[in-house]
Parts: sequence; structure tokens; C-alpha cells
Amino acid sequence: MYYNMIDLLKQDKTIWDLFIRRTEYNTSNFDQHKRFLYKFEVNRNPINPVVSEFLIKKGKKLEWPDNYNFAVCLTHDIDQIYPTFKYRIYTSLKYGFKGLFNKSFNRLLYRDNPYWNFKEIIEIEKKYNAKSTFYFIATEKGFHGRHYKIEALRNVLKFIKSNGWDIGLHGAYSSYDNYKKMIEEKNNLENVTADYINSYRNHYLRFKIPDTWENLNKAGIKCDTTFGYPDNIGFRNGLCHPFKPYNLEKNQTIDIWELPLNIMDSTLFQYKKLNVDSAWNKCKKLIDKVEQLNGLVTILWHNSSFDDIYRKGWGRLYERLLDYCYKRNAWLASVDEIIEWVNENEWW
Repeated sequence: MYYNMIDLLKQDKTIWDLFIRRTEYNTSNFDQHKRFLYKFEVNRNPINPVVSEFLIKKGKKLEWPDNYNFAVCLTHDIDQIYPTFKYRIYTSLKYGFKGLFNKSFNRLLYRDNPYWNFKEIIEIEKKYNAKSTFYFIATEKGFHGRHYKIEALRNVLKFIKSNGWDIGLHGAYSSYDNYKKMIEEKNNLENVTADYINSYRNHYLRFKIPDTWENLNKAGIKCDTTFGYPDNIGFRNGLCHPFKPYNLEKNQTIDIWELPLNIMDSTLFQYKKLNVDSAWNKCKKLIDKVEQLNGLVTILWHNSSFDDIYRKGWGRLYERLLDYCYKRNAWLASVDEIIEWVNENEWW
């Protein structure tokens, strides 16, 4: 039986306020990048998806294809494709100290590029019948200097798409609340791919409620995957399911899907400074909770996180997460695959 989701959520003020993120309409608590962090929350368990639990108790249910128990959306932000000279020197020395002199010289002499690993990532995911979305930046100018020329990656993008994987737009640092920049970057990427760009994630997870959603909708983006905590894994508005956000200022739903971000590599290892075993335990706990609710986990793993000489164990943890979810009968899917499914099957 179909229930109107908004009417259901409004039945409980606490649930409603969490879903719409009323806190973020009425706060000045932001970090230096103007982001709302988990540390600004008050007495809230980040991995307790209470809004999803509430909706399921009220009769809402989203069934995934082929009787999968839950869904996992796999994504990769391509912030860099060429390591800095300092990075090459440092990792070359690390190889040298280990006695791996061929690897050391190859790294030093630019004979290998640990960030040019799109084929390797795809091969890892193929082992688990998985697909993912690669988010590319479509402007050269960046917060920490220049990024890369998207026009020079035409063959890479073609390779990714020819294998059935998705391309999304990784909005530049200052684009999250700037419609003009957003649409310019979208057009740049579409010109290179010769295809529509459906999904978006902003650099540094910069996001402003409700402006980012409204600008994305206006730009013709069908889905966002930015909405998560930079400094903790979990569920920012208590949902472990796809949702359409609500603009409290206009008192209306915004016609864009959000696949909330739950697990990010840099959250685990840079913000929380966990070791690989501790990171695994935290991720497993979150995944198990989502499975109980037939929900969705969105994972972000940067292409730069697979260089084991510097980020030891990060790439192996990603594959361990895929293996665990695969064995738990999860649908390991790209953004476009999930959006196509939720558009055709009732949840909202």
C-alpha cells in the first residue's frame, strides 16, 4: 500500500526535523571549508538510520532487483591523475628502503603512474559482478592548484563507458553553491563524453542545504552523492535509502535523487586516523545495519587510495568490503543503475 512519504515523516517532529536537516538551516557551525561536520551534532549516533527505520515501520519498502538483500553504490572521485613530484620522490624512497629498486627507479623516472589505475579498479570490481561511477573534475583550476584537462582524457572516459561503468561530474571546490560554474562544468564534461551526465558529487564534500540540490536540479542533474559527513561514516539525515530532499524554505520537494554518502576512505584514514582493522570493523557494523533494513550503502574510494606503498592496505580494504557485500547478497551497482531502478520502483 502506498503512503505519501512526506506526510509520514511529518507525523513525528523529531524524525521530520532530522530528515530535512533543520539543524543546518539554523546554524553557523561550519569548518574552514564551510562544511557541516559530524562533530557539530549533538548526542546523535551517526550509524543509526532512524528515519529509514521509521518509514519501514510505516509500511514503506524498496525491493532491489533479483532479490538482492541490499544495495551498495560504488563511486570513485578522480581528484588527481598525476602524483606530485614530492609524492614521487617520497614513494620512490620508500620502495628503495624496502630494497625494491626497480620500483623505486620506475617511480622516480615517471615510468609508472599509481593514479592511472582505471583498468585495475574495473578489473577488481568485475570479480564481484560490480560496477561503479567515476567522478571527474571538468575544470583545470582547483583549490590546491591545477587539476587536469578533461579534454585530454577523452580515451579514458570512452574506455570506462565502453565497459559499462558510469561517468559523473566531480564539481570543483567552489561550485557547490554556484549554478553558473556547475552548468559550465557539466557542459564541459558532456562535450568530452558526448553523453548526458546524470550524477554529481562536489569536491571536498562541500554542500549547502538546500541551495546545492536546487542548483543541481536546475542544471538537469538527476542525482547527487555528496550528502554525507566528511569526518565520520554514517547517515547524515537518518536515511539509508535513496531520497528526494525537501526544501524547507519553499515547503516543497526538490526533484532530484540523493544517494547519501556513508563511507569514504579519507574519512576513515585521514579524519579519524584509523588503522585498517579498525576501519573494517566500523564499516562492517554500518553495512550490517543497512542489510537489516534492505537499504543502500554508498562508498567513495579515491583512485589515489590504491597505491599501497603510501596508503598501505587501503586498496585491499576496498576489495574486502566488496567481497563481504557480495557474499551478503548485495547489489554492487553504479549510480546510474540505482537511479534507474528507484525511478521504476516505488519508494518515494
